[in-house]
Amino acid sequence: MSQAGGEISTGIKPSEDNNINRRTLPSFCVKAPGRICLFGEHSDYLGFPVIARAIPLYCSLLVKTEFTSEKDDTHTIHPNVIIHLHVPPELGPSKVYDVGNLPYSPPSLEKDSVDFALAAIHEVLKEGWDLTSHHRVDSESDVQCSVYNVHCWSSSGELPLQAGCSSSTAFLVAWVLMLAKLADQDLQPLQLAQLAHRAEVTHFGHPGGTMDHVSIALGTTISHTIIKTCGAWRIGPDLWEVKPLPVLRDDESDNGMWILADSGEPKDTLKHLRRCKHDRLQLLREKLRGDWDCCVPSEMLTDTEQNLWKTTLINRDTEHEATKMWSGCDIVSPSNSVGQSLALLMKRHHEALRDGLGLSTMKLETMNKAALDAGAWGFKVVGSGGGGCGVAWTSADKAEEVAQAMKKAGAKATWIFNSKDPVLGAHVCHTSFWRI
Repeated sequence: MSQAGGEISTGIKPSEDNNINRRTLPSFCVKAPGRICLFGEHSDYLGFPVIARAIPLYCSLLVKTEFTSEKDDTHTIHPNVIIHLHVPPELGPSKVYDVGNLPYSPPSLEKDSVDFALAAIHEVLKEGWDLTSHHRVDSESDVQCSVYNVHCWSSSGELPLQAGCSSSTAFLVAWVLMLAKLADQDLQPLQLAQLAHRAEVTHFGHPGGTMDHVSIALGTTISHTIIKTCGAWRIGPDLWEVKPLPVLRDDESDNGMWILADSGEPKDTLKHLRRCKHDRLQLLREKLRGDWDCCVPSEMLTDTEQNLWKTTLINRDTEHEATKMWSGCDIVSPSNSVGQSLALLMKRHHEALRDGLGLSTMKLETMNKAALDAGAWGFKVVGSGGGGCGVAWTSADKAEEVAQAMKKAGAKATWIFNSKDPVLGAHVCHTSFWRI
């Protein structure tokens, strides 16, 4: 796969058999955004709500369909679908999925060892989807359709990989939407999120929240019939409980900009998973009798357990306070805008993640200090931590200065987002291949 001028050369030539009356799906593109979590990081799998939103950095799938055919005397049509997934070399090997002869996709406890794209195909086939619904051959032709090929080229664009912005879920949501397009299925955004969650989480028996899937599938769009957007989503505490939070308008005060900064350090999900998830769930079950607000004598808990307990409550209560403030139900300081007040809460959240869960790094903290010194209101690590991205919240007039400060502090790349700008969720768009 090569890329030039933002267009992808597929290297595939059209079939030379022009005597066959056939209709295949025109080439198309599927795009799905990344996301950032502003409040409730490492909390959704504990049953707490989170505040998250999509960002305008997209994973893309470029899709072309074709088929090879042969004539026979039976006058029958036996379509088989083979999906070819082409990925950049740095992301691993490309894969081929023969839908008529799929390998079994067993549950696995090792998340990195499973094939989510394969799981998604299994899940949509359970729904009865026909992935050849757009493919037609003239029934009067003596043609047997041997293979219906679907070629998908994956590109992450500017969306940083393995950096806490949910690039893997963005790919999976785009993949499920691609399958829906092949099967001529009209999915609502929340249905798309639910199918992607099944493929990534429940298919393998994993417990897991829905923050990534909801944020990516919905973007910031509340209604597709009336143009209406939100500033972010509050997701939870119930698995599919989704509440829009309003756009922070700059009426009389500056509600700020977000600057995403990639440290260039790959996040280390597995390293932090035991402490952040398993140890806290064990603490809740064995010491707190299933209630985070349980009254337990301090001598019954180790120092580590007390720290985990305290950190969990800080993060939970900070998200609750942020929701009230963002919804306009809480009075903010007269000297601060809502955005600035929320940024200060986000800063508190980061400090709990750093000091209580050990999720920051020296490089991220260097970027944090640089952002605050340059005038940012707040900063927090994004995603599972131990590397990856951080996000700063700052006034509009300081955004460029803060971004440059984080670059000088070692950020590999930075992106400035206006908190008022809408972000499209996962969507299909038509495209013309540069060379086929």
